[in-house]
Amino acid sequence: MGGLSYGQSEYWDRRYTEQQELHYEWFPEAIEKMIAVVKGQKPGPLLELGCGSSVLAVRLFQDTACRPILAVDISQAAIQKCKSSAPRASELTFTTMDCCNLEVPDNSWDFVIDKGTMDAVDCADKTAAMVREVARVLRPGGHFLMASCREPLQRTAQLQQFFTMKDFTEMWGSNNQRTPCPDVYMYHFVPKEADPGP
Repeated sequence: MGGLSYGQSEYWDRRYTEQQELHYEWFPEAIEKMIAVVKGQKPGPLLELGCGSSVLAVRLFQDTACRPILAVDISQAAIQKCKSSAPRASELTFTTMDCCNLEVPDNSWDFVIDKGTMDAVDCADKTAAMVREVARVLRPGGHFLMASCREPLQRTAQLQQFFTMKDFTEMWGSNNQRTPCPDVYMYHFVPKEADPGP
């Protein structure tokens, strides 16, 4: 898109402004898996990073007991798409926010969810800033779920200062032909202070 990269907010504003469909799913195969993991844990506050125009936050609101749910994105255009189609509920909020500079208190979320956002942040060389922010806002004993096209060795190396990988699943062959990654991994990280358990 005219020399813009995934790491720039201008790219995403243009993409979501020009996007014809109401919702677009990066790594759609991760939605059900993320919901299943969240449902298997004690419910609590949930933060989705880089929600785009995905239905993930709405599905998490409908299918889990997590409250409140805050979905953020750097693109105002994406947030407007979400707000226009999401159910009106005081405990489901969409707002513009930079995942590398989150405007939320420390230790305030039991779940942080990322479906492709860190892959985009990689393009801006801000991965370390995003990892630090996730570590700052996630409560001890919390859960960081991520869908990414980056392989486990790369992702664990980037997160190892703050997180332990509890589990990962390789999802072969994205069924979304517009997604540039042939394979997607779903990661479940926990803060280093927490025991990853069985």
